[in-house]
Order: sequence, then C-alpha cells, then structure tokens
Amino acid sequence: MFKKLMDYQKFRFMVVGVLNTGLGYIIYLGMNHLLHNIRFGYMIAYTASYILSLAFAFVLHRSYVFKDSGNILIAFLRFALVNGMNYGINLILLPFLVEIVKINSDLAQLLITFLTLFVSYFGNKYFTFRRQQNGK
Repeated sequence: MFKKLMDYQKFRFMVVGVLNTGLGYIIYLGMNHLLHNIRFGYMIAYTASYILSLAFAFVLHRSYVFKDSGNILIAFLRFALVNGMNYGINLILLPFLVEIVKINSDLAQLLITFLTLFVSYFGNKYFTFRRQQNGK
C-alpha cells in the first residue's frame, strides 16, 4: 500500500514537505531561541532556516516529487522564485502576527507554513516543474 501511495505526486509532495518543513522548522526554532534577545531575531532565524532548507527542498522536489529532467538552472531559478513568494508572504505575515496580533513567534511561523504549502505545491507543479504533467 505504501508503495502504491508513493506513485502519487501529491503524496510524494506531502512526504518531502513534511521532511523539509521539519528540517526548516527545527533550524528556525534553534536559531530563534538563540536569538531571542535580539529585536526581530525571529526574522533572522526565519531567513537562515529558509536559505538552509532551500537547496534540500529543490533537490527532493526536482528528483523525487516532480521527477524533472529539464534544465537544472532554469528549474532552480523558477523554484527560487516560487519560494521567494513564500518568503515574501512570511516577511509580511510573521511580524504582523508577532508584533500586532501578539502570537508567539514559533506558533506564528507554523501557521504561516500551512498557508505557504499551497503556494509551494501549485507554483512548483505548474511553473517550476511544469514539464511533468502526467498527474503522478
């Protein structure tokens, strides 16, 4: 049954997403707690976790989720653009939720992650790795 699930692109996306999100969130939490005495330390932590998990995510999305064999440089630039949109969403929402709404920065980042999941899937499926359109 697990092997059959792995044949579906959306399931592979979820598996890679959980791994990458987990890695990014662990990096974010660690750095956020190290930088907690610095104003906007949570933003520095988010930026660092974003950069560190970007390459990991690209490799897994390209080779495992979307099974893309096109030009790697074009794919990476598109991937960076889609993820840049997610980064922009985070740059706006994270300080808003922390400073204005007064949500704990760890929880705020987790909430934003769920929102950006949709941007990531559809952006990567239909823009970054659009050559692979067989639905698997």
